[in-house]
Amino acid sequence: WKRRRRLKSLPSADSHAILTFMLVPLLALAMTQNATPTPYVGATLFASCKAAIRLQDDFDRATENDARLAGACSSYLMGMAETGDITKMFCMGTVTPATLTRVYVAYMEKNPTLMDQPRRNGAALALADSYPCPAK
Repeated sequence: WKRRRRLKSLPSADSHAILTFMLVPLLALAMTQNATPTPYVGATLFASCKAAIRLQDDFDRATENDARLAGACSSYLMGMAETGDITKMFCMGTVTPATLTRVYVAYMEKNPTLMDQPRRNGAALALADSYPCPAK
């Protein structure tokens, strides 16, 4: 009787397998949370713009994800450009999304400390640096 009771209290191999099956995905998720950039920092916009350049330079080798990311980059930078042009933060005239993308990526490569800051900081500084308004 005592021997049977003690054996029942030991965990079975099945319970270990179930526990492992439940914990492994949770641990993997927890480990990747800090590695993934937040959507509103310079690093995320930079990655999107790098994808846009891959799409522009070699369309046949670009992935579907590159196309999605390129759209996010172009949309954000064009919105920033139009707003800055209206408010005279920068004066650019007619500029293509491809040019804006390359201007932003080049600026961020020279200023990597902006990667962890809000994406608007790097975008505004890149455009102001490349398209300054004339002094009044």
